[in-house]
Amino acid sequence: MCVLTLACSESAPAPSDPRPLPPPEFSLTGHVSDVNTGVPLIGATITVVDGTNAGRAATTGTDGTCSLVLRPGGFTIRARYDGYDSVFQGVTLVANSLVDIQMRPANQTLAGTWAGTMSFVQVSTGISTALAIPQLAMTQAGSNIASTFRTSGPYGGSFSGTLRDPAAIASTTETGGTMTVTYDLAGRNPMTCRGSSTFTGTTNWTRADMNAPQIALDCGITLTAVTIALERQQ
Repeated sequence: MCVLTLACSESAPAPSDPRPLPPPEFSLTGHVSDVNTGVPLIGATITVVDGTNAGRAATTGTDGTCSLVLRPGGFTIRARYDGYDSVFQGVTLVANSLVDIQMRPANQTLAGTWAGTMSFVQVSTGISTALAIPQLAMTQAGSNIASTFRTSGPYGGSFSGTLRDPAAIASTTETGGTMTVTYDLAGRNPMTCRGSSTFTGTTNWTRADMNAPQIALDCGITLTAVTIALERQQ
């Protein structure tokens, strides 16, 4: 007698997809308006200027809003509109978000985003150095201007000064005040040393130059021909 035995087994699972899931994306909605009137600005452009979303842009509609679908993370956006000072704003996108951007008509204040260089000669070595200032936020209150900044190297600092004639900014006015330079010493015993001196310079709506003949830091470093040259970012 022959006995036939059948074995039953579960079917093998389908192979998993080895491809990684695409990264999540979130919506960033921007609302752009006039800082003085609150009127929405139609046709303003919002652009991502750095990070993985760099170059993505959108234009506001009749309600002053526009939206971008972006990868999460930190980045900077720039809002532009003819006749207005550009606005730069940092964003950390971890969910659908709304940013409210208020823009100021051009040539009303020096307050805004500037960038440029700081250059100097170190006395002990005679070496000339020029360091980038990637970005700083300048403030203005009446005839007074001020800012703090970091450079692409170990130096940073601040300045505060006075415009000689605020009504002459369009044609360039003289400035003067105090410039402070800091130097971050790394290593086993990190420390920060600093020094200050007076500066003179010139400022208009698009450029600011400040010059200090010599700044002695409190850790023994002396810098000469210290110059900060800035251009307004648009």
